[in-house]
Amino acid sequence: MISLALETSSKYGSIALFRDDQLVEEQTLPRTDGTAKTLAPALHELLARHAVSPRSLDLIAVTNGPGSFTGLRIGIVTAKILAYASKAQVIGVNTLHAIALQAPDEANRVTAILDAQRSQLYVADFHRVDNWLEPIAETRITDRETWIDDLTSESIIIGPVLEKLSSNMDSSVPLAPKESWEPTAVNVGRLGLHLYQQGQRDDYWKMVPNYYRLSAAEEKARAEDKKADAADESTS
Repeated sequence: MISLALETSSKYGSIALFRDDQLVEEQTLPRTDGTAKTLAPALHELLARHAVSPRSLDLIAVTNGPGSFTGLRIGIVTAKILAYASKAQVIGVNTLHAIALQAPDEANRVTAILDAQRSQLYVADFHRVDNWLEPIAETRITDRETWIDDLTSESIIIGPVLEKLSSNMDSSVPLAPKESWEPTAVNVGRLGLHLYQQGQRDDYWKMVPNYYRLSAAEEKARAEDKKADAADESTS
């Protein structure tokens, strides 16, 4: 089985190629240009280096959120095109779950976090079951300061936003090693293969990013619509 993993939720994405459950190669996308310019050439080069035809792909795993709105769209569109061309299965994976898998093996509880902007965080909690991290609850958005105030030492914390937050957190809260904070295509691939083996299959025609919130433009438009509705009611 040949599978391909795409991680495009973060500022600098990565891709990985697997044969069965063995990593063939992971490649970080060039940082000189955005994902839109670098993803397709990097995929072409990766497959060519290992003499893998796109038509021989069996599974494509891709982060479907949360994360960068633009990055997620690029990754999912690319995954859908590849799946259509190769007749491969495609599976969208939660970015926070992929990050959690990078925590130390001895961690029994893991909390993965991402920056949701506007002083908020995307947060998801996981616990170890049969040597695998399973979600405890759905991904949520929470206020950054409230989350920091409620922290305990029960769960190891992981995620790239720790770059900003760690200095404000109590020293008793365990943090994963810094080199594990960023999401990687390797763990997107591991998670995708795990879900595939558990029977998950996604329809590439219906696959869309899960942003977990409206964009700033959509929230502004919705607020303006509510104002207009309220104005109409007051004059009726």
